[in-house]
Amino acid sequence: MSSITMKEVAVRAGVSLATVSHVINGTRYVSKETTERVMDAIKELSYVPNLAARSFKMGKRYTIGFIIPNIANNFFSTIIEEIETVISKKGYSLLLSNTKESPERELNAIHNLSSGMVDGLILASTHQNFQDIKPTIPDHFPVICVDRVLKDNETDVVSISSQDALYDAAKALLDCGHKKLGFIAYSNIRSPNMERLENFKKAVEKLEVPMENVYIEYALIGTNHVFQLADHLYENGVTGILAANNLITLDLIRWSMDRHLALKTDVDIIGYYAEELFPEMLNISSIHMPTSNMGELAGELMLHRLQHPNAPIVNHVLHSNFILR
Repeated sequence: MSSITMKEVAVRAGVSLATVSHVINGTRYVSKETTERVMDAIKELSYVPNLAARSFKMGKRYTIGFIIPNIANNFFSTIIEEIETVISKKGYSLLLSNTKESPERELNAIHNLSSGMVDGLILASTHQNFQDIKPTIPDHFPVICVDRVLKDNETDVVSISSQDALYDAAKALLDCGHKKLGFIAYSNIRSPNMERLENFKKAVEKLEVPMENVYIEYALIGTNHVFQLADHLYENGVTGILAANNLITLDLIRWSMDRHLALKTDVDIIGYYAEELFPEMLNISSIHMPTSNMGELAGELMLHRLQHPNAPIVNHVLHSNFILR
């Protein structure tokens, strides 16, 4: 354990002990130049803050909880990495809880984490209405909702809109000569699943696609149901298929390979970008979500909320981009 003290850091940086404390704890504004001097001194001396003592003194755990519905989804993996990068700069750690899309597990996680384990919660909820989880959250406890927007929400929110991207994707399929369009979403009513479904409906209506040429299918989560639905679409002459998320996209790619269908020749698949899909190698168009931006913004928003608990609630809406290949 380092024996270097905060006082020694202050002497090396040529600032007061209070200034070093403000830089480390983020409790007061310090100029960029002074902050850099303090951080340089910390690195030179290899100073390690005593987080246990700081937690005891200030009544903080210096830990943020992140409740997610599916830890295996790389979408959330990216968000986790970005949040952790942001909050670690202020001495905070990230504690994860995986609900596996269970509302009951989520309520238990909220109760357990907010009962003294963490200073704030970032939540990708499995519920529909904020009022369903509100009784479980202590009064004035910092909560940031990400990705999934709850009805009657009373917290800061960071979400992603796909309205323009889905319109561009549907138009691209029509421009490629596809007469029939299919859309596969999960069979739940959670946001953003429903947001994307509604935006697809708006897109085909705006593009004046005859309704008899529009096929919407609902897949069960955690099964091979996507293969069956894709077979049904293809048998009905649907050659342009859009997926509502990255997991369905991955299933559709696997389906096309299993059925020996050539992408962009036999069938066009447009879905949400995920690293494991290697869309550049497959040369398929995709919808790219600003996932890294979402994680970074969520982390910054949490730090701001912890410092300014009475600040107005904010709702940040990021936008997906359609990438034509």
